[in-house]
Amino acid sequence: MLGNHVDFFELYDVRGNPIAPGSGEKASAGGLNLGDALTNKIKMALLEKSTPELRLYGPVDESMADYVRQAIMFLESGSKQPAIRVSITSNGGSVVAGMEIFGLLSDYEGGAHGYVMGYAYSAAAQYILQGCLIRYAHRYSNLMCHYVHMGLYVGENDLSPKRAKIVQARKGMKDFNDQTTRILMQRSGRTESEVRKFLCQGHVKPAQEFKDFGLLDAVYCTEVTKTIGPDGNPRFVSHTVLDKE
Repeated sequence: MLGNHVDFFELYDVRGNPIAPGSGEKASAGGLNLGDALTNKIKMALLEKSTPELRLYGPVDESMADYVRQAIMFLESGSKQPAIRVSITSNGGSVVAGMEIFGLLSDYEGGAHGYVMGYAYSAAAQYILQGCLIRYAHRYSNLMCHYVHMGLYVGENDLSPKRAKIVQARKGMKDFNDQTTRILMQRSGRTESEVRKFLCQGHVKPAQEFKDFGLLDAVYCTEVTKTIGPDGNPRFVSHTVLDKE
């Protein structure tokens, strides 16, 4: 550790000394110098489960992309790359950040399994979820895809006959929409006209409709089973059930 810089590929104790693999140092907040939010804290969250999990909650922005990038860099530094669970609850956000996350997840050799929990709109549904090898959503989740929108601030000079800024913005939106269309065509098996019509609709749809269109692989729910134990007391066991076709 140099100065205040923390190497993402190292674990540190509370004194700032690197922890050697297999040293027996306890992996707890009390025994680690967590550093910034994207160092030890992320690594321990990834390592504490047999299936590492990325929790993508909130706006799709550069901070989320940075989190995914560093987490995958850490996983790829190991001898083998495990499958990862990607839990998604997001209103969407940046197209650029969403496409970066799409690339990171789709290129990850271990495979990413995406789970929509509650809602996934815009960049979360059409980029992050589609970057996952297998795509799940809870039965009562809602999802939405739409054509790219762009905020545009213009001044008097921008409204000249050539309208350079407006023309440039229109081209940028067209490029993003063309890329989005290609992604959704590949992941849904639909034609270009079908995908563009789907994007034009741009309204919230239940998980089953997304699955019917080909942008989800499975819809699931959690069911609870009640049994009576040997002591006569009720016991409750929850399990995940995939909805039938």
